[in-house]
Amino acid sequence: MTFEREHLKELVECSAAALKVEDDYIEERYQNRPKWRHKRNGLREWTDERYYQSVIWRALLGSKLPWRPETESGGNRHDIAFYDDERGCLVAVVEIKGYWSPAGTETFKIANDIREKLSRPDCAGIMLVLTQHPVNEAEGNCDRLAGELGIADDKKHISGFQTKPWAGQRGECRFDVIGFIVHEQVTTSA
Repeated sequence: MTFEREHLKELVECSAAALKVEDDYIEERYQNRPKWRHKRNGLREWTDERYYQSVIWRALLGSKLPWRPETESGGNRHDIAFYDDERGCLVAVVEIKGYWSPAGTETFKIANDIREKLSRPDCAGIMLVLTQHPVNEAEGNCDRLAGELGIADDKKHISGFQTKPWAGQRGECRFDVIGFIVHEQVTTSA
C-alpha cells in the first residue's frame, strides 16, 4: 500500500483536529488565570515546530492511517515517518514547517526541505505546512504557497479552524494545516 490522497486527507485532518484541541486547551487555561500578566491566545504564539510535531504525532497514534508513525529519533531524520511493520518498510516521510510571516519568507526553507529531505525514491514525501492568517486571506495564502512550490491541486489538502486574533491582528483568523504530497513532482520557484 502506498501513501495516497485519502491518506493525506486523514493526516491533515487528524493534525488540524489535534491542534484545535491544543489551541482550545491553552486558551482556556490562560483565560482562567486573570492575574497572569502575559495573555496568550491559544497556540498561535508558538512557532517551535517540535512542539507541533509532538502534538501531531500523538494524534496520529489514534488515526485511521494503517502505518506506525514515528517522530525524529534513532535512524529517522524526518519530523514524522510512517512504517509498514508487516512489510518491514518505510511508507512515507513527513516534514513540518511553519509559514508564519505575512510576506511568506519561509517559502525558501519549505522548498529546500522538499528538495533535500522529501525527494526519496523509496517512499512518499509529504510536507505539512502550519500557518495562521485572517479568514479572508486564508484561501489565497494557501493557493499562493502551493503555486510557489509547484504543487498541483490534486496533491494538496487543507484543514483548519477559526481562532481568536493574535497580537496586532483584527478580525477573524484561521489556523490551517496544509498537506502536500510532493513525491518526485517537486519544482520550486526562485
